[in-house]
Amino acid sequence: MESDPTDELLTIVGIFTHFYGIETTLAERQFFRALAKLVGRRAARLSACGIAALVTKGGYLDEGCSVAADGSLYSVSPKPP
Repeated sequence: MESDPTDELLTIVGIFTHFYGIETTLAERQFFRALAKLVGRRAARLSACGIAALVTKGGYLDEGCSVAADGSLYSVSPKPP
């Protein structure tokens, strides 16, 4: 939804028509795109909180540690947070 390049948000039209059998207005599609952005950003922040909690609980904060990510999620995100 977030990466729909069309002005009329036709990808979102397809999703709602195919899966739910309902028609949507442009305003509704814009709302759902904004909602998808919010959900994605919240998921990214919650993931970061989980990693921070593991580092803190494991006692690695004082001695230092490195956290690595492979970037697979980042590479498919339309607009990373």
